[in-house]
Amino acid sequence: MALKDDRVADVTEPAAELGARRARPSWAARVRGAVVAVLALAGAVGLVATLASGPLAGLFRPQGAPPSPVPASPSPSLSPSAIPTPGLARFDPAASDGAVLQLFARVLKQSVDSAGEPDGKALTGALAAAGFDPRAMQRSADRTSVDLPAPSISVSVRVRDTCFVGQFVRAERSVVGEVTAPISTGACLIGQTVPVG
Repeated sequence: MALKDDRVADVTEPAAELGARRARPSWAARVRGAVVAVLALAGAVGLVATLASGPLAGLFRPQGAPPSPVPASPSPSLSPSAIPTPGLARFDPAASDGAVLQLFARVLKQSVDSAGEPDGKALTGALAAAGFDPRAMQRSADRTSVDLPAPSISVSVRVRDTCFVGQFVRAERSVVGEVTAPISTGACLIGQTVPVG
């Protein structure tokens, strides 16, 4: 009986090894698998980058980070240094988005240049003085939840179905303005805002 068991073991052992060899993927299958894995990783990275800069960008903001404007689509954007000085002297509701953006960014830049370290109230006050409607404005808080100066201040004005969003970055003393679509609530800024006025 022991002999019979040994023979059975001898017969089944090569079959098990043969099955193991067949279960192992071929070299070509392993290469295909690696290519698929790399493409899947690249797709995931692209998806995260799209979500982080698209309409869901607010979901990817670190806790305590200031709200940032979210463009609904590629939109015009101007840095005040690229803004030609001639243009609208005051807000004109009939003006093109490009002309309004130039005025909006220029007013914010002039406010930063004259105030040195402006707060949100100074920025929205300058916009109101240039003819923008304070009732259509939003701004982020000047201070963080732990009472430190906010690293940036965002302000916005909604004109028709367009948002003009500006951001003052304290560390760089820079101002950037852009045109975006309102978010689903109709607001221009995401997160908590401070009343204007």
